[in-house]
Amino acid sequence: MRVFSALILIVVYFFSIPESRAELIAHWPLDEKSGSTVADVVGGKDGTLYNFDGKHWRTGLAGGALHFNGLSSYVRHGFNLPRDRGTLMHWVKPQSFGRGILYYESDKGSSVHGPTDYNGFNAAGEALEIHTAWKGDDDEFCFYYQDGAEAVNECDSDHLNPNGWNHVAVTWDVEGELILYLNCQRSGSEDIPPGVFANFDTTESYFGRPSDNDRFFMGLLDDVRVYNEVLTPEDAEFRERCEQVEFHSSIMAQEVSIPSTDFAGHLCTALAEHGMQNIWDVVLLMQTPFGGGFVDAMQTVFGNNIECSEWIPWLAASASDTVEPSRGWSDMEADLNTVHMLGSTWTQAIAGPAGPTGGAPGVIFNGSETQDVLQDLLTARNIDIAGPSGKNKENPRVAIGGESGEVRWSDPGIRHEALLINAGGHDLRNVNDLHNMRTALDRLWQGGEYNITSFNTFDPITEDVLEAITLAVQRLDANTQLLIYVTGHGDSTADLSSLGCGLATQLIQGDMSCCFDLPPSWYKGVFGNYEPGAWSPLTFGMDVETCDGCTNWQFTFNNRAAQFGNAGFPGLGTLSTESWQLRPGRNCLEISTGGFGSMQLSGARLTTGPLNILDVNHRLRPGQTGAFYDSDRSGEGIFVELLADDRAVVYVFTFTPDGTGRQAWMLGVGEMIGNHIVVTEMDRPTGPRFGPEFNPGDRVLNPFGGLALTMPECGDSKSRGTLFMSPPVDSEYELMGSTRYVQLTGIVDCNQLNGHAKAGFSGSWYDKSHSGEGIILEVLNDGRVLTQWFTYDHSGEQMWIQGVGELEGDILNVKDLYTATGTTWGSLFDSDDVVRQDWGTLTMEFHDCDNATAMYESTVGFGSGTFNMTRLTSLLGIPCK
Repeated sequence: MRVFSALILIVVYFFSIPESRAELIAHWPLDEKSGSTVADVVGGKDGTLYNFDGKHWRTGLAGGALHFNGLSSYVRHGFNLPRDRGTLMHWVKPQSFGRGILYYESDKGSSVHGPTDYNGFNAAGEALEIHTAWKGDDDEFCFYYQDGAEAVNECDSDHLNPNGWNHVAVTWDVEGELILYLNCQRSGSEDIPPGVFANFDTTESYFGRPSDNDRFFMGLLDDVRVYNEVLTPEDAEFRERCEQVEFHSSIMAQEVSIPSTDFAGHLCTALAEHGMQNIWDVVLLMQTPFGGGFVDAMQTVFGNNIECSEWIPWLAASASDTVEPSRGWSDMEADLNTVHMLGSTWTQAIAGPAGPTGGAPGVIFNGSETQDVLQDLLTARNIDIAGPSGKNKENPRVAIGGESGEVRWSDPGIRHEALLINAGGHDLRNVNDLHNMRTALDRLWQGGEYNITSFNTFDPITEDVLEAITLAVQRLDANTQLLIYVTGHGDSTADLSSLGCGLATQLIQGDMSCCFDLPPSWYKGVFGNYEPGAWSPLTFGMDVETCDGCTNWQFTFNNRAAQFGNAGFPGLGTLSTESWQLRPGRNCLEISTGGFGSMQLSGARLTTGPLNILDVNHRLRPGQTGAFYDSDRSGEGIFVELLADDRAVVYVFTFTPDGTGRQAWMLGVGEMIGNHIVVTEMDRPTGPRFGPEFNPGDRVLNPFGGLALTMPECGDSKSRGTLFMSPPVDSEYELMGSTRYVQLTGIVDCNQLNGHAKAGFSGSWYDKSHSGEGIILEVLNDGRVLTQWFTYDHSGEQMWIQGVGELEGDILNVKDLYTATGTTWGSLFDSDDVVRQDWGTLTMEFHDCDNATAMYESTVGFGSGTFNMTRLTSLLGIPCK
């Protein structure tokens, strides 16, 4: 019925809409799925891909789509938009709450007209700049047009689909107006002043970035088209695109006769119509910190019905009430029959086709009482149980117990459609929650392709949610699995994967019993008269005042240590070291009755929320760009570069964990969230060899895990920040945390923004032929320049080189560069073991704000050479003049 209705609509429009005079003059479908170019199948203006990581080919609305990383990836092509009139349209799915450029062209670099300044749009004099943009901070798509002395632009958010794909179309007529259409709805228009457009020549054309190294787009782009005439939704070419929008948005209301609040019923209907009734076609997860919230979430999302429960796997639940006399089998059986909830207070459950027993368990449990109850319940439903306590070890469907080890839900080659649903009153468009989900998927599926759609359910299920379900189901095929992840409380979506314990919040499996081996009444000892669902866990905190004199606690989770300077938990009172015990031989944390319980740990944000309270109203300042370190760990540290779109680049320099004393460094781009910087995935690149043999193609990124940094107060020398890093589970690098991070250097004053006249030279610089290594500069008030070079040695291992130079006009001289060796990563770090070694000299001559020549000469066997340097980052509030 659905397909037939769509065909009828297409036929009607084909015969009723007159053919327009517009000609398609450029079309990039972005369907390649491999290679380093994207084809213009009409005009031959193919694009070249730059700085993509190999995971950039994704599934689009029709065929493929191109994923941009928001830091450095972009496409350069040779097409010029028609200047007098035309239409540009594309599909876009943003994944960032900053700003990013979609289609862009300008005359930057033109010797006649001078550079186009992105930040000075409409104030750059005579120039050319035409682009579409995503403004995530305002939830807007925009179109900007300047060709001469004046500029026009239009933005819209009223017709935005915040959870998925958006169709953006723009038209312009120099004798009329500029018009923006968002999802085929006319969003606004702007009259074009007559006689002011100069038809300047285009010198740069991109997808995903402007001419300056800033505002890189993060998200998916698909099906970019350009026409040589102004189109309207009544024209056949435009109407074809609108058919896709209308078909997706109207199919729920017009063709599916179910209540709009019946999420489960709609899911069953959509799956049945699509023919997906295999037991592993769908994996349904539930996660909440406590049982009351879980039941509320289930009632909100599913009501009391899930008709296709016989062929949808049972849920993975992180909590319910304890199995005590007050909660009998009838309640658990009602839960099981109604929503397939299988759980108890210390239950951590995982549904999926792979498990430690080597079979295909649907759920893994721990706890003897729960185990017995569930064994009987599942046996009554003819579901066999595998694992150490099970009865069917040959073909398991449910495992109770289990052994630690690497677990994968499915082959990494399987594609996953992920629906992220919030039912607990917290906006899942918050970057923390989306980042957690992406981190979980990355670690579970090791780079397997996935697509995330997220939405909230504070109110009854909306048609947008139903639409997302149908679209996800329509994309299912033999190599695709649908994951539905429901969280009952926004603050409980933690990223604890690196701890190695099987917390359902991170959807991983490990040696769970060691983390949940608690007495049945443990929570009563912590909270007294606790009502389930009444307590909302805060960010994992470190409070010096409640530490009882402790100065260096070490928590160990499955052989992975996390060190913190002080420990206490806001809202829970004083903790003593006696509350935390390490069980000999278990290598896992055992929590006593008076301690901080496991479920509250599930509610903490260790990776995406730092170790003290998040101040969401705080704004980081330009004066907080600089170098930071822990005074007890002199010899390692971090560099932070704040950018203009609520992003930040973080560099870490340290040492390897293998005891060799070798250097290590990591980098990543993150979000500024209040007084926090959150980087969901750092990289630790290796591969290229130093000097003339340097080949960017040899670089291997080596994903390193997440980083969370709480910044110390700007300008307050006594203020301390916190740092937490969570390397991958299978890494030799242990967890690392510190509550003593201070700012060592800054480029400008925190209040007046006073700095050196050449402070604008600060930032990251690189040679385009040596992509993968680069130099960070911090021009200090007194004219000294802190210099950090991240590179590789002759064998392709990491090397960092430091020095402090002086500026003389436009020339930087660093007379003493050095490296360091001797200590190790993490808990074994010892500043006394760090040995500095002279390396050589560096000179940089700045030709302008964006270009320089660097010359180095090593005294320890690395020779000499010259780089043609280009600016990579422009810093927040520190312009180059």
